[in-house]
Amino acid sequence: MNKNLIKSLSVLLVIVSLAKTVYPQHEQQSGSTLSGTVTDANRAAIVGAAVHIKNVSSSFERIAETDSEGRYAVCNLPLGSYLLTASSEGFRPGTATINIAGDSAIAPISLGTASLAAEVTVTAVRGESEAAFVVPESVSVIGAREIAERRAVIFPQLLQNEPGVAIQQTSSSQGSPFIRGLTGKQIITLIDGVRYNNSTFRPGPNQFTALIEPANAARVEVVRGPSALQYGSDSFGGTINVLTLQPLLNPQIKQQQGGVDLRFGSADLSGNLSGFYSAATKRTSFIVGGASHATQDLRTGRGMDSRSAAIRFLGLDAKTLGSRLLDTKFQQYAGFGKFIWTMTEASRLTLSFQHSEQHNARRYDELNGGNGNLIASFDPQTLNFFYARYERQDTEPLAGVFENLAATFSINSQRDDRRFQGGFGNPRRTISDEQNRTDAYGYTVQSATRIGNRQVLVYGAELYDEYVTSERADVDPLNDSRVLVRPRYPNGARYTSLGLFVQDSTEIISKRLRAVGGLRYSRFNYRQSASQNPFKTDGIVAVSDARVRLDDLTFNIGGVLQATDWLAVSGGVNRGFRAPNVSDFGAIGLTSSGFEMTAQEAKAAGAEFKPLTPETLYNYEIGLKIKSRRLDGSVKLFVAQINGLIERRNLRLPQGATGRTLGGQLITRQNPDGEVFLGLTPGAVQIRQNTSPVVLRGFEAAFRSQINHSWLMMGNAAYVRNNIRGTDEPARFQGFAPPWIGYIAARWQPSGQKFWIELYSSIASRQTRFSAEDVSDQRLGAARSRQDIAAFFRNGAVARGLVQADANGELRLVNTGETLPQVQNRVLPLGASVNGVTVLNDTTSVPLYTNTNGFATLNTRLGYRLNERHTILVSVENIFDKNYRINGSGIDSPGINAVLHYAFRF
Repeated sequence: MNKNLIKSLSVLLVIVSLAKTVYPQHEQQSGSTLSGTVTDANRAAIVGAAVHIKNVSSSFERIAETDSEGRYAVCNLPLGSYLLTASSEGFRPGTATINIAGDSAIAPISLGTASLAAEVTVTAVRGESEAAFVVPESVSVIGAREIAERRAVIFPQLLQNEPGVAIQQTSSSQGSPFIRGLTGKQIITLIDGVRYNNSTFRPGPNQFTALIEPANAARVEVVRGPSALQYGSDSFGGTINVLTLQPLLNPQIKQQQGGVDLRFGSADLSGNLSGFYSAATKRTSFIVGGASHATQDLRTGRGMDSRSAAIRFLGLDAKTLGSRLLDTKFQQYAGFGKFIWTMTEASRLTLSFQHSEQHNARRYDELNGGNGNLIASFDPQTLNFFYARYERQDTEPLAGVFENLAATFSINSQRDDRRFQGGFGNPRRTISDEQNRTDAYGYTVQSATRIGNRQVLVYGAELYDEYVTSERADVDPLNDSRVLVRPRYPNGARYTSLGLFVQDSTEIISKRLRAVGGLRYSRFNYRQSASQNPFKTDGIVAVSDARVRLDDLTFNIGGVLQATDWLAVSGGVNRGFRAPNVSDFGAIGLTSSGFEMTAQEAKAAGAEFKPLTPETLYNYEIGLKIKSRRLDGSVKLFVAQINGLIERRNLRLPQGATGRTLGGQLITRQNPDGEVFLGLTPGAVQIRQNTSPVVLRGFEAAFRSQINHSWLMMGNAAYVRNNIRGTDEPARFQGFAPPWIGYIAARWQPSGQKFWIELYSSIASRQTRFSAEDVSDQRLGAARSRQDIAAFFRNGAVARGLVQADANGELRLVNTGETLPQVQNRVLPLGASVNGVTVLNDTTSVPLYTNTNGFATLNTRLGYRLNERHTILVSVENIFDKNYRINGSGIDSPGINAVLHYAFRF
């Protein structure tokens, strides 16, 4: 890593040197003047309001303060697009956007106690800030107020109840956002515009976004739909951009500030402490902070576990293993900081860093919550995320063309260590001990050109160079001996992605018709080496030398027609793509649905299939947006088709494979279709293949309505239906497509008062459309066979004390006194039909569930601002203690949960 880091820093120095050459340090010419007034909802001037002025394409920033008549003015501003945020004690912040194209511009800003007093602004188009009302994309924003009020032990929980977003949790320490029915490597996550995804992101839900520290988030923007043009591979379902805390920028107004937050939750007995401190001088400013989260075992609704191994394999009560979910506690720690050096009036250097680590995290669905194993840990999980960004913004474009320059160098290092023992709780089974780390070095250059007053071109290039370090040892639990074996990923694998993009934003008819479009060229290179992976299976080299190169050209076209000042029609055609990554090309190991094998090793064993090719998506959408004084809302319809979807499929080998080894594991059985099983889990061995086209159809709707000065109503609803093209069969990918989901809330905040209260409900319909993979997955259908029942009865049930030997040495279920045949005949009697499946023999797999139940929860939260420094927030979630599960999650959701939050600011 040191060698790669030195090489990367050298490239960064070259970029900065070139930037200083292209943008020489000269005296600034006179720029534009921006002025305006800040008023309240009654149009009265607000004295002493702070006005934050930010150029979105370059992060050039200024701060002003209003005078005795509520006026502000800032001189010497470069041309460009700006986001303005005004704030004052006792008022909600107000925002506005403006494009400065001449010598002067005027931007009034309104503050108020009403949530609709401020216009919502977004950066959905790379390099520009616009009102959400006039961009073609579907965007939602989680601001400072929502971040403070929502319970978020891990970052993904901040996104709960956002339009079109569902949060799946395999365990309490993990969370994976679903947008338009897609998740994991088909969603892009950014931190301050820097790519967070790496090449080892796997299909289906993953845990990686949980490492982003929620206390370091100042604002989160969620774009629904593909953004491949702007951010490259993986953007199918949507994009999440986490904008981190900014330090103070104007010491003339305030030289230092800070805060401390304390939270406690009753359902998981969690305690959270976070804090930050910021200070500024004339040319420098910084912010530092940290957070600590600790939870205990989670109590779910009514203290039940709907897919407990005790129910799945033994047919016992949902509370058999306790009213709290054992092994769901974990600890997480984080530190973060940002330093800004204003080198000149036109240039700035930003350094940002975040370190997060998670300990004692376990995968609950592999333990008591599903497969009944004894070991399934992700410990530790760590993140080191750093970027350095040089920005230049002149008042006059260089050569009349380049308005700005932003050059960013980033390091994204993620460590994913695992320890697993399969065999349905067999304590003698070999333990797999893994250490995996991916180091991604990023280089991005971006600039913009304004053509007249109505058109902006943004263009640039980005390169991400990734190195994978992976090691795995098989540990004998009887003597603790270790044998190095083929790791999850090829050790030393390298993955490089290059992107060149240009996008055009044009106001065709002033304040009425706006169009956005662009092109992106991408190139991907993958390389693995046999010399760094000296492992063999049955005498066959496990990892051979391999090189793969892939190219792609993609586009997007979108537009917004403002029919009136309050009604707009938006639409677009987008192409998304996702290149196969390191996880696709080279990953092996246990997954939620079986043991995964690489194409190379499967081919050596006799399987036949075609090489992997990129996935592509074509998305078509149309919608309406409404924005008035008392109502804003939107509705969007979309249709998308994914071609060449890469997903896991059961491996089929020629008959006679039983007794052979595959990936260092013994094949214990083979069914008539040729599918092979290893005895680690109920699922078959799997490989990744391009599959049949998948069609996604859905809609999203959201609204906010200001009933009067005190009452605000808000809500949203979304649905996506996936199917294999030409059939009504649900797609067999690990998408766990959410059912109908919704949210409704009413907020009472009397004008001029220090308190507020809110009632809200999260809603989901029943999901009955299970694919074949969903049925077998322990998080959904939780299928099992008589053979699986026997394996758990003799191993995991004995280890947990559920089964003990009687005086004659025969194993019996303690709760009922039954022997193994009696349990099998009660749970899955031979010849009987159970959940629509006839039990033909001991290997017949029968689902425990054929659907995920719907739910509606009632929740409340209230806040009281003691003074400008002290605030108390109290919430009660799931008031009626309902037992329910988000579709695809590996744990049931929290039961009744009282949350206390104290915030101190100075």
